[in-house]
Amino acid sequence: MLAENSSWQRQSVSVGQSSVVITGLGAVSAAGTGTEALWQGLIRGQSLIETRHDKDTFRGLQHLPASLAITGGFLPQELFRQNEPLHDPLEAAAVAAAREAWACADGDGQFEPVRIGCAFGTSKGGVFAATQAWQLSREPAHSVSVVDRDVFLSVFPHEASRLVATICGARGPCSAPIAACATGLAAAMQGARWIEEGLCDVVITGSADASLHPLILAAFQRLGVLASQRNLPEGYSPQSSIECRPFDKYRHGFLVGEGAGCLVLERESSAVARGQKILARWRAGRQLTDAASLMQPDPQAQSLQRLIAELLKSGRCDAQDLGYVNAHGTGTRLNDQTELMALQQVLGSSLLEELPVSSFKGTIGHLLGAAGSVELVGTVLALDRGVVPPTANRTQVDGEFEKYLLPAEALPMRKNVALKLSSGFGGHLMGVLLERPDL
Repeated sequence: MLAENSSWQRQSVSVGQSSVVITGLGAVSAAGTGTEALWQGLIRGQSLIETRHDKDTFRGLQHLPASLAITGGFLPQELFRQNEPLHDPLEAAAVAAAREAWACADGDGQFEPVRIGCAFGTSKGGVFAATQAWQLSREPAHSVSVVDRDVFLSVFPHEASRLVATICGARGPCSAPIAACATGLAAAMQGARWIEEGLCDVVITGSADASLHPLILAAFQRLGVLASQRNLPEGYSPQSSIECRPFDKYRHGFLVGEGAGCLVLERESSAVARGQKILARWRAGRQLTDAASLMQPDPQAQSLQRLIAELLKSGRCDAQDLGYVNAHGTGTRLNDQTELMALQQVLGSSLLEELPVSSFKGTIGHLLGAAGSVELVGTVLALDRGVVPPTANRTQVDGEFEKYLLPAEALPMRKNVALKLSSGFGGHLMGVLLERPDL
C-alpha cells in the first residue's frame, strides 16, 4: 500500500481540472532534422521529394535489382551518422525528434518520473530491421539464433515508445498507439487524456515511420494510391517528375515520406509555475471511425462531418473562430474530395472562401504513421508564427472547389484557432483543435 505522503498522492489531480498545453516540439522529415528545418521547408511550398538509385540508400537490403529506383521524402543522411547504434531508420527518427522536443520543453529534472508519461506510436514497426533479420537467418552459415537481439526488438512497433520514454525518464504510463496514418493524433489525444485525468503532469507524444522500402512501396502501388505514370489523369502531362498534388485538378495519388514528430504536452499550471513558454493550448481532440472500406473513405463523408462538428462542440469553438485547417490532404482523388465536402457541409461554403485549408504532403510526402504527428508539429508552428503554410504543387483547383481558399503561397493567419485532421487506412478518423496562447 502506498504511504499517505507519497509523491503520487501529493501530486494527483482530479479529473476535469487540468488544462493541457504544448511546451515542446521536435521533428525529422525530408526537410531535415529539427523543427526549424521543417518550418522552412513547409513555408517555401516546394516539393522535397526525390528519386534515388544508389543501393546504399536502401539500408542493408540485399539482392536488389540494379535498375531499382525509389521515390519519396527521405530522412536526412546525417541522422544515421548521429544514431549509429540503432537498427532501423524509424528508431533514429524517433530518437532525434524526442530529444529535440524534450530539450525544447526544458524537461530534464523538472518532473517526478512517475508523473511523466509517454504515448509514441508507429504504423508498423521497423520494416528494415525485420528484413535484415530475415535475410541473415536465411544465410547458409547462420540461423535464427544468430540474429542480434536488438535487431529483433527493433521489429516491434512498441520499441520506439520505449526509446522515447527512456529519453525523458518516464515512469508513468506508456503506450504505443497504432491507427495507421492517424497514429500521431491518436498518440497526442492519449497524452492529453492522461493529463486531464490526473495521471500525468507531462506526456511526451508523437509517432515515427520509415517506409521507403521496396515491399511497402510495391503494396501501395498495387493498391493504386501512389502517384505514378500509370495513375496519371487524362489531359495531364507532368513537366518533370511525378508529384503529389493535394487539392489540385490533376492530383493522382501520394508519395511516401519518412520522419518523426514529437510534442510535449503539459499541465498548464505546471508550465506556468516553471515559467516555460507555451507554444499552443489544447482545445479538444476527437476520434471516430469510417470502417466501411480498407482504402476508400465514405464518399458522402458522413463520419468525417460528424467528427468535425463534435470536435468544434467539445472544444467550445464556433466555426467563425477558426483561422486555419491543416487537412489530411493525401492528393488522391477521393480523399481530397470527401475531406473538402465534409468541411463544406459543417463550416459552410462562404466560410471556406476565406478560411485557409492546406496540406503538407506535397512538400514532405505522406509520412504514413508519422503523418499526424509531423503535421501537428507544423500546425503548432503555424499558430506560433501566425503564418499559414501553402500546399506545394497546387496549381489548378477542381472546378467545384475553385472558390475555396486553398493557398499555393504562404498567408497570414488571421485568427488564433487551428483545426488538424488526420485519416488512416481502415477508417480511422481523428481531429484536434489547437489555440494560440494569449500573447
